[in-house]
Amino acid sequence: MDTIPLKPSLPEPSSRLGRMASLCELATMMFDARDEKGVLKLAAAWIASLGSSLTAVGYLKRDGLLVRTGARKPATDDRTVDSKVRALSGEDAALDVPGFGRALALRHRGTCHGYLVLSAPVPLSADDQYMATVLARQTAAALEHVRARRNQRERAGQLRRLNRSVTEVNASLRTVVAELQRRMAIHEALNRVAFSGQGEQGILRVLHELTGFPTLAEDRFGRLRAWAGPKGSAPPHGLDPARRAAVLRRAEHERGPVREQDLLVSVARPHGELLGLLMVADPHRRAGETETFALDQAGTALALELSRERHLADAELRMGSELVEDLVTGTDEKRAFARSESLGHDLHGPHRVVVVKWTGPWSEGTVTEAVGRAASVGRLDYLLGSCAGATVLVVGGPVVGDTFYDGVSRELGAADGAIGVGGRCETPGEYPHSYQEALRALEIRQNSTRPHGLSEFDRLGLYRVLRTGDHDAHTERFVREWLGPLIDYDTAHHGELVPTLTAYLENSSYDATAASLAIHRSTLRYRLRRIREISGLDITDVEARLNLHVASRIWNMLTNAP
Repeated sequence: MDTIPLKPSLPEPSSRLGRMASLCELATMMFDARDEKGVLKLAAAWIASLGSSLTAVGYLKRDGLLVRTGARKPATDDRTVDSKVRALSGEDAALDVPGFGRALALRHRGTCHGYLVLSAPVPLSADDQYMATVLARQTAAALEHVRARRNQRERAGQLRRLNRSVTEVNASLRTVVAELQRRMAIHEALNRVAFSGQGEQGILRVLHELTGFPTLAEDRFGRLRAWAGPKGSAPPHGLDPARRAAVLRRAEHERGPVREQDLLVSVARPHGELLGLLMVADPHRRAGETETFALDQAGTALALELSRERHLADAELRMGSELVEDLVTGTDEKRAFARSESLGHDLHGPHRVVVVKWTGPWSEGTVTEAVGRAASVGRLDYLLGSCAGATVLVVGGPVVGDTFYDGVSRELGAADGAIGVGGRCETPGEYPHSYQEALRALEIRQNSTRPHGLSEFDRLGLYRVLRTGDHDAHTERFVREWLGPLIDYDTAHHGELVPTLTAYLENSSYDATAASLAIHRSTLRYRLRRIREISGLDITDVEARLNLHVASRIWNMLTNAP
């Protein structure tokens, strides 16, 4: 056991008065000690100053047990003394050890902090025992003070740590509150524009103002619908078509905006139906959680707006489809004018009925939607509907031409349909007739060798009065009767006799016919001679010429697009 030498700073307690003065000075030193061990070292040193044969060892309570603290080694075995001290009940007591032994309880205000055990070869005088008892009480007070001061320091440290924690929590709360306020402002701004009637353009404008980034919206097919950005700038590039399907799958699984290269993408998919995409252009990847939240909220607002537009369009389509069906089958004119006016269409003035059919894996609804988009892109003034499994339009203004067919083909991504355009009608009562004409033009187009394209009834000429289906045996027999040998010859020899006869009957002169066929006059004379030889007909005969002309027209209709 370590010994503690007498400190030179302690005065020699040569007399009772000197000892008391020494204890007073010792008390000051004890109360300034850093910890309990230092207090006990001072007490042991003072005890040792009473005589070279007197030693002291301290015991302190730690976790309910008395633990020896460094001091001079007692004359008896340490373990024996330890066990005897630990058997004490908190009061001063003599120890049964060789020579003199006494355990002084370090008690202060009812609390026993430990023991100061004295040992000497001979008993101490009464005065020394008194001084030792005073020292024990003084040591207990110093221990209490040291512990209180340590507890105070610990509480002060805890308070400082608590203050730092509170400061950090307050700073975090301020950050959270500020973020919540920003998000509330974003939510309110987008709610206001969503219910203001400004539509998707207003939503994109507000999103641009909130984030500072250019924004754009695409429809379900990847076409730009609207955009917003800095004044004077160009629309940003949208989603790469090659990556579009993969981005849509990611967005569906991640349930929020996803990044695709320079874009943050939010998908407008209410009730699982894709209606469009909303994007923020962020090439430098500066968008954070606030911008992502704004995009997500704007995506929700856009989904509601597109869903509302879709419902309105569906309602208008249903009403328009019912009106179109009534118009082409016959309806009251006064009521038809009122119904069309409620749909924003003026039935007054010239109109035509257009019938559209498309082959392939397209549902009737898909074709109807594509026809409506193509009509809108082509700036047609139209009512849209369906009848007898085909898409039907009632179109006002100019004649519908090939550009409309091209537009529908682009919308569907396939040019494998047919369009028939009826004749002009001035009143709703004439629409059924225009509808039948459109069906007739459609039928002729579908039964020609080029069944894909647009045919106008007004340009059919002779084909208006001819039936063209495979079931019309009379027409086929008429063609075979007049052109059969020539058709068979051309088929067997890859000849051009029927086209040459047709051109000659159309032009009625050698020069014009040769020019239209891009052949020499002598070649034309040779072909006409072969025609007379093979057919056995005189093409200068008026009746034969008329029948040949009609037959060649029918043949041309059956083998070429009108």
